[in-house]
Order: sequence, then structure tokens, then C-alpha cells
Amino acid sequence: MLKLPPAYLTEFRQPLWFESPFPTYQKLRMQNPVARIDWPQRGAGDWLVTRYEDVVRLVSSPELSIRRAHIPIKDEDKYFVGTRQYDPGEPLLGTLLECDAPEHRHLKSCSARLYTDALDRICGSVELAAHRLASKIERNAPFDIVAGFARPLADWMAQQLFEIDGRRLSDLRSATELYVAHGFIFDGGFIDYKTWEAIDFMRTHFMTATPSVPNSLLAKPNLDDTPQGIYSHSNSCMLALTATMQTFEMSVGNCIASLAEHPDVYAGLVANRPLVSSVIEELLRCDGPAQAVGRVARKNMRLGNLEISEGAFIRLSIASANRDESIFADPDVIRIDRVPARHFAFGSGHHHCLGASFARVALKAALEALLDRFSSIVRVYKGDARQQRSALRGFRRLLIMAA
Repeated sequence: MLKLPPAYLTEFRQPLWFESPFPTYQKLRMQNPVARIDWPQRGAGDWLVTRYEDVVRLVSSPELSIRRAHIPIKDEDKYFVGTRQYDPGEPLLGTLLECDAPEHRHLKSCSARLYTDALDRICGSVELAAHRLASKIERNAPFDIVAGFARPLADWMAQQLFEIDGRRLSDLRSATELYVAHGFIFDGGFIDYKTWEAIDFMRTHFMTATPSVPNSLLAKPNLDDTPQGIYSHSNSCMLALTATMQTFEMSVGNCIASLAEHPDVYAGLVANRPLVSSVIEELLRCDGPAQAVGRVARKNMRLGNLEISEGAFIRLSIASANRDESIFADPDVIRIDRVPARHFAFGSGHHHCLGASFARVALKAALEALLDRFSSIVRVYKGDARQQRSALRGFRRLLIMAA
């Protein structure tokens, strides 16, 4: 008898999934909070966890590892999720996204001071950059806020943090686009030839670049100059550059889209500017770009009423957890008066995003630049283009009208 895939898997192939995954996440939280999503099923499997209470328990659990290389790969499964981390060219090797404690703690402590100093260096100038870009937005005319505001702001930040020559900016952005399309997703299409070319291009750039200004992220944070240390540093720079150019751009686009869909929230910020920082947290909770983080089961374990085998790949859906109705009242509504609750937009625990402070400062600068100039913004909708992947979600194109 032909075995059919679980019915919930069809949800991931529907057009509505790419526009908004949240109704699907809600169904899964209610009916299949721990769902196996690999088909045909192989090995210990690929699982999606969607409830807040499970995500908060598992995200820092010692029962799980962040290293996909822990997944046992059989000959017939060579295409499967963890294979590429056996390859010495794997772009995450030596980065914070491939290290467990205690190695992770050492690497993060070495990098944290460098990030703090770099933030201090650009903190004031990012406000000027955001206001300069906002001044180019015409009133009462459709404007692509991604191409004209979010993307150039992200590129400006990348240039400041990594000392990127303007002549190389476009090539590096194209490389990060390929990387984010494959390097942050956890499936058999992890790498293709063009992506390897992009990774080699970025890695070569960072291996040969030298810092020339204080507090540049090109500086090696107390790591050795052995080939392994240089390799680790270049991979970390590549990851941070991609987060700046891609993830931050999506953060700005998603936040502005949410405000344009909630004119009462935008009006509330115009009238009460001290609320900007807290509303940014609400915007990130409701539609942050990060969708999931991946972990690997170190041993056989039980999740709910399901037995999970050692080596299983487990996706913790932070986007779903951030809209869990058992934690957040009216989770799909952006509320200017919401009492702050712990969200997962920047991860959690010792794998909390190292660039979270950068993102918060730059998002605040971006929103305040708009609030200083415009009393309202609305979405045009026609011509918008979403991008939805297993780990990141944002806009390729987002038209707004500002007045």
C-alpha cells in the first residue's frame, strides 16, 4: 500500500505559506506541535517544533547540539541535511553557529568586546545615514522602501563595519544573497556550485583584507594566526556580513511593513516617541526575519508523546513561538501597550545573536528617521514581493506611500 506524507506537509507548498506562514504555524501548535517534516522519511528525521514552551526549553538544552555534523550520514543519505558539515569548505565551520559550549563561550567572549566597540564607533553616524536616506522618499508617491531605504542602509552599515570598498560592494552583496538562499537553510539543497563560488569569493576577500580603522570587524578577536584561526575568522566575517546585508535589511522591511499595516501604531509613535524602543521589540516579535534555528539531538529523547532518535535534526520555530497564543494575547496584533515578554527574534541563551545590539540601534535610527519626516505611512501592496525560506523571511520589494 502506498504510504502518503502527513497532511500538514501540503501546507508548506501552498502559495499562502510564502505570503504568511503564521496560519500554518498556528495549526501546527494546536495539532502537531512536534512535526516530522522530511519526506520520504530518512534516518532519525527532520522535525519542526512550534510551541513557545518547547522552544524555550530546547533552545539551550544540553540534550541538543548546534553542530549538524553530529547527524549520522549513511551512504544512501549523502544529500541529507548534515552532510555538508563534513566538508572542509563548510562556511559555518569555526563560527558561533557551529560551536557548542564551552568552545562557544570562548569564541563569543573574544568577539563581544569587538562588536561593542564597533557599535560605539558607528552609533551616531547611523542616525545621519538613516535621515539622509529618508530625505529621498517622496511624499504621496509609491516608494520601494527595500530598494530605496532598507537595502542602502544595510549596505552602509556593512561598509562601515567591514571597511568595504564601494567597488566591491555590489559583488559582496550578490554573494551574500546566494549564501542566505542556501547557507542558512537546513535541507538537501544546502550548497550548489554558484553558492560555493560566492562563498569562496567572500572568504578570499576576508582572508586578504586588513583592518585600517579602530574597532573594525575585520580585526581578529584574540584568535591565533594559524590557518585554522584565519579560516574561522574569515567564516565569521562572512556570516556577520550576510547578517548585516540580508537579515538586517529584512528586519527593516518587515518592521516598516508592519507599521504601514497598523496606522494606529505609527500614529501612536508619532505622538509618543519614547515608545519607539519597546515597539521595535513588538515588531520583531510579530514579524522578525528569523524563522527557525536548527539543533541536533545528542541522544534519544522524548518530545511530547513522540520518541526522537539520536541524530535527529530539530528546527525550533522561533517565528511560531513568537506568536504562541498561550503566551501572547492577540498574538497576530501589534499592540503599542503590550507588556514586554521574552521573544526569540534574536535567538536565546548562549546562542543569542551577537549582532542584536547593532540591529536594535540601527532599527531605532531607521524608524525615527521616518517618524521625523512623515506623519503616516501605508502599504501600496501592488507590486510587493515576499521571500520566504525555512530560516529567514523578508521582502524583495515593498511599496509604501508616505505623507
